[in-house]
Amino acid sequence: MTPTDVGLFARFGLYIGIGVFASVANILILVVLWSKKEMRTTLVLFQALAIADLVNGISYIISGASRRVSLVSGIFHDFIHPSDCIRAVYPSVLMLGGLLPSFTNFMLALERLIAIRYITFYKRHCNLSGKITIALIGFVGAIAVWIVGMIKMHNKETVLYSRMCDILKASGQTYGIIHYALVSFLFVTSFVLLFIVVMMTNQKKASRALKEDSKRNFVLFMITGCSVLFVATPNVILVLQDMDKLHLSDLTVGAFYCLYGISSSVNFFLYIAFRRDFRVRFCQLFAGKCSSRLSMNAVATTTVQSAFHSR
Repeated sequence: MTPTDVGLFARFGLYIGIGVFASVANILILVVLWSKKEMRTTLVLFQALAIADLVNGISYIISGASRRVSLVSGIFHDFIHPSDCIRAVYPSVLMLGGLLPSFTNFMLALERLIAIRYITFYKRHCNLSGKITIALIGFVGAIAVWIVGMIKMHNKETVLYSRMCDILKASGQTYGIIHYALVSFLFVTSFVLLFIVVMMTNQKKASRALKEDSKRNFVLFMITGCSVLFVATPNVILVLQDMDKLHLSDLTVGAFYCLYGISSSVNFFLYIAFRRDFRVRFCQLFAGKCSSRLSMNAVATTTVQSAFHSR
């Protein structure tokens, strides 16, 4: 391998590692949430976010593994057309993996704002089916933008100089910039909405139910804050690199892009740190036992929160 290929090989290895890490973290989240009826029915959008992040993690694995195979087989540097990227599978999965978490985070933040600002409306309409509908709207929005990107790949005139098939190359620079800008915008907007929600729940005049709900909103605020940092940074670097405004090694670019994958795994650790009900259930499933005091406190906390959210 040439020095360039060695850097690419290491970069794709990072993708696989981060993808496995994110996938395992979100599978654990889903197992914990699905293992208890109360969590399964009240934390619907948390489950949707875990599914979206799981898709992102899987996309990293497929992307890294497929590119490594083409690199080792000696076809990675072949000249291809953007339409050939569709048959490679990983560009489309990578694109969808980037869109789903951003749209789901936005819908989750919007749901939290409605729950705090329009309590009567929320109690009346945002039951189990209503939350599922909100999650599906986010998924449909992401898939719609993804379809546009796939259509843009049907280009048999442009010549690509490798099988990298990144979004900026495969779907064109215009769509690529819009894609990264939209993803960043949705995360930033979610962050602002959740900041408003956290401020409202921390007000002195807030009801007891809202006070009890503040920890859930704070966790989402932390998740979205990490996502803004971990998503906006690689997006800017990828665009600048593609426009020849920035010149970094393949391994460095790959390391920055892995931040997006890390953002899809940070949820698990924040749930463990700040959600007692999740921590206790995880402990019961995988650690064998929890202290009785921890379990009793978790039940009390979950009961109060569920009373507010299930109405």
